[in-house]
Amino acid sequence: MERIKIKTNTIQKDKKMKLILKKDVYFTITKSWEDKMTKQNDVFKCSICGNTVVMVHPGIGEKVCQNKVSDDKEYFECVLNAGQLNCCGKLMDLSHPKESDTGHEKHKPIFEKAKNTITVQVGSTPHPMEEAHWIEWVEVLTSDDRSYRKYLKPGNAPEAKFENVQDIVHVRAYCNIHGLWESIIK
Repeated sequence: MERIKIKTNTIQKDKKMKLILKKDVYFTITKSWEDKMTKQNDVFKCSICGNTVVMVHPGIGEKVCQNKVSDDKEYFECVLNAGQLNCCGKLMDLSHPKESDTGHEKHKPIFEKAKNTITVQVGSTPHPMEEAHWIEWVEVLTSDDRSYRKYLKPGNAPEAKFENVQDIVHVRAYCNIHGLWESIIK
C-alpha cells in the first residue's frame, strides 16, 4: 500500500486514474480505478436465479473513504466501489470468456464470412439445443464498439447469421450451462 502526501485543495486523478480527494493529509489508495470498473460487454450471472446481464454502459461507482490515524499522522483510506452488480441479495458472478473446448461438448464459436454475411456456428460439431442444455445467444462485436446479438431457443440450430457487419473483432456464444465462449478475430 502506498501513502502519498498531497498539498492541494482540488480533486485529482494520477496517471493510473486513481482518485485522490481534496485535503492536505496522507491518503492510502487500496484499489486502482481500472480494477474495480465493469467494462462494456462484460457478462454477469446470478448464481441463485440464473439472471444474466450484459453491461451496456459501465458506471464509475462511488468512493468510500475513512479517516484514519497511524504513527500520529492522519490519512484517508479510500476504496472505489464500482461495478458491483447484485441479484437475489448477492453479488453477481462475472463470466470470463473461455476460448478452448474440453470434453465431448463443443462450445467455441466458429465463423465463416461470405460477401456481406457472417455465419457463426457454435462448436466444431453442433452444440446440443435441448430444453436442459442449449446456446442462449450468439453475438459479434466490432472494432467500433457495436454489438449484434441473436437469441436462440431449444430446438433451433446452434448458429446465427449476421448481415452487413464490418470489422468484427470478437464472436461470442453463451451456453445456459457452460457460460460464455469466445473466438477472437485476428
